[in-house]
Formats: sequence, structure tokens, C-alpha cells
Amino acid sequence: MITHKIRIYPNKTMRTFLEEQFEFARRDYNRQLEIYARGVKSGAITPANWSESLTRVRSYCARHPSFYHGNNYHFPDIIGWNSKRLSMVASRMVKGKANAKFKSYGVGKKAFKISSAKLDEHRFHIRSNQKLVLEGFGTIRMAENPRFASEPISVEILSHNNRYYACFLFPETPIAYPLSGKSIGIDV
Repeated sequence: MITHKIRIYPNKTMRTFLEEQFEFARRDYNRQLEIYARGVKSGAITPANWSESLTRVRSYCARHPSFYHGNNYHFPDIIGWNSKRLSMVASRMVKGKANAKFKSYGVGKKAFKISSAKLDEHRFHIRSNQKLVLEGFGTIRMAENPRFASEPISVEILSHNNRYYACFLFPETPIAYPLSGKSIGIDV
């Protein structure tokens, strides 16, 4: 697998849409974390059953998206992506060793991931004219086309310092270049 990060330039409408999806991802992660943390505090979730508990939390959140205040979020992948992120800290949490930075998903973190699996019509694809198409919504101009021939498996949309990026995951193996044994000095 190899990743390729490309800057994207959403228009005003698309920026509003992306900011909404970032907010949904943040609320969803905090909701899953809250349910999980309550289980750990009450003793219902232990080191022996933490993995099964994560599956139950995920399915509960998928069935009850009421924490979105009635809005229907566009990408159902968000719940699964957040579950994977939560599982990275869940084992620490049940052992009482969770780092404070994992205990909430703050406003500053803006990201969500879209899988290419055909779960519904809300997927993505890349056009040859440097456009990222989010199915069911619209297109976003990219700084360049990806440099790989295969189709991406997923794309993570993220925002940092008021700039937007698409980070694609491709099912390719990076080429290992052989060392030449030569060196060069550069004055900076």
C-alpha cells in the first residue's frame, strides 16, 4: 500500500459541506468514546471483552445517529473509521493508561475517510482532468492527478491551516531504489 497526498481547492459550497462532515466525524468519535468510557467506568468493559464491546458501540451508533440533531450525514464510513481510531486507544483505556490527548476529538482535528467500497451511491472517483468527484455531491479541483495507475482504495479528506487535502491510499508497493554507494555534499 502507498499513500499520496494532494492539495484540493473546494469552492465555497463544497467547503461548507466538508466542514459539516468534519463536525459529524468529531461528534461521532466523541459519542463512541463517551459510550465506551462509561462502560469502562461501570466495569462492564474489561480487558477481556474490550474488542467485542467496540463492535457493540459501533453498531449502536450506526443505528442511533440522533446525536447529529436530525441531520443525515453524507458518508456512513465515518462511524467505521472512528471505530478504528477508537480501537487504537481502547486497550489503554481499559488498563487505565489512556493518554489525555486521546480522550476527546477536538475542534482542531478536521478529517474523515471515505472507502471505495460500494456501500451506497455516496462514493468517490478521480477524473483525468484533476477533479475529485464525491458521488452525490460534486467535484473538487485538485492540484495534480495522482501518480499511480491503479484505482485508490480510500481517500481521507482533511483540513489544516485553512487548506484542504485529499490523502489517497493505493494498492501498490513502493519501488525500492538500490543504493549506489555514492555520496554528494550540498551547501545550503
